[in-house]
Amino acid sequence: MWFDPPQSRTGSHSHRGGEVWLRSCTASEEDASAPVTMAEFTTPWAPTAKPNRLPAVLLYIEGEALCDANAVAEGVTKMREAFALAWELDLPEWPGWAEVLYHQLSNGLVPAGAPPPPLLSADTSSVQPEVASHARDGRAWWSSDGALAAIAETLRCRNHVVVDGFLGRAGGVALRVALERAWGGGVLEPAKVALPGDGLNGQRSDRTRSDHIAWIDAAEDAARWAPLATLVDAADALVRALRAAAPGLARKGSAMSRMRPMASRYGVGAAFARHTDNHCSNGHGPHCNGRWLTAVYYANDSWSEADGGCLRLFRPQGDEGDEDEQAGGAAAAAAGDALLDVAPLGDRLLLFFSDFRSPHEVLPAAKPRYATTIWYMERDDGDD
Repeated sequence: MWFDPPQSRTGSHSHRGGEVWLRSCTASEEDASAPVTMAEFTTPWAPTAKPNRLPAVLLYIEGEALCDANAVAEGVTKMREAFALAWELDLPEWPGWAEVLYHQLSNGLVPAGAPPPPLLSADTSSVQPEVASHARDGRAWWSSDGALAAIAETLRCRNHVVVDGFLGRAGGVALRVALERAWGGGVLEPAKVALPGDGLNGQRSDRTRSDHIAWIDAAEDAARWAPLATLVDAADALVRALRAAAPGLARKGSAMSRMRPMASRYGVGAAFARHTDNHCSNGHGPHCNGRWLTAVYYANDSWSEADGGCLRLFRPQGDEGDEDEQAGGAAAAAAGDALLDVAPLGDRLLLFFSDFRSPHEVLPAAKPRYATTIWYMERDDGDD
C-alpha cells in the first residue's frame, strides 16, 4: 500500500541537509487495511474546520518521520489519523493552508491557540443592542414593527440574530417535556452525516456529530407534539414577517417553503463539528440544497457556562468554502475565525443564514441539551 503525498509543494519536501525525500510508505496487508480516501467521492466534503488543521498536519509529519525510520506500521497509523482529521491531506493536490502549515511546522513553527470568542448569554445588549432594546416579557414581543425591523437589520448585517423569550416560559417548558418524553420513548435516533447534495441520507460518524434526532410531523401525533406545532406556527409567522419587512433578506423573486422540524438531544459529551447547513453561497452552486434560513429553538430548563453545548458561529466562508487563507498557514489556523458562542438558553430562538455565511459547530455538552431546528427553503418561482 502506498501513501503518495502531493508533489506540488515548493521544494518537494527537502530533508536531511537538502536531500529530496519522497514521502511514501509501504505496509503489508497485515499492517492495516486500505483506508477510505476522499478521492472515492465525486462530491466534496466541507473544508476541514480550522481547529482540526494544525493537529492533522502534525500527525502527518509524525507519520512521515516514522516511515522514514522504517516504523512503517506506526507511520501508516499516524497518517490515517491525519486523514481522519483533515480529508484534504489524502488528496493529490493539497489546499494552500495545508501546504503552508506543512512547511511552517517542518521549520519549527508551532503556533499558539486562539482564545475563545465572546459568549452570548442572557444579556445580548452588547452584541445586538437594537434587538435587545425591543425585547419584552410576554409572547410575540418580536411581532411589533420596531422589533421586526431590528431583527431583520441585525440578521442582514451579522448573518445571525437571537430572539429571546420567543414563545414565553410556558411554551418552552411544554416543548421541553415533549422532547424528554420523545427521548424516553426511543423516538430520537443517532444522527447521520451526509455529503453535500445528499439530502437527508448519510452515515453515522461520532467524530463529526454525536447527537440524536427525529424529523417530526406534528400532525401525525397532534397530542404529543402540540407544543412543537405552537413553535412552528410562531416561527413561520416571524419568518414571513421578516421577509415582508425586509425583502432583501431573500433572493429576489424566490418562494419560501419549510422542512419538517428536527428535534435533537445532545447527551453528555455530544457535539457537532464545524459545518454549514447549505454548501453554497447565497443560494447558488452545484451542491446547494435550497436551505435559506436556519431557526434553532432551545428548550432547556436552565443553563450555566459549565453546561457547555454552545453553538459557535464563525466568519463567513468564501465561495469555495475556504476563507481567504491560501497563505494563512499556521497563523491562520491558530488565530481562528470564531465570532460568537451562543448559549442554549431556554426559550431562545437563534436565526442564521444556512449557507457559507454561517459556518458553525456545537460544542460538547456537559449535560443533556434539547433543541428543535427548522430550515426554511427558498427556490426561484417556476422551479419544479
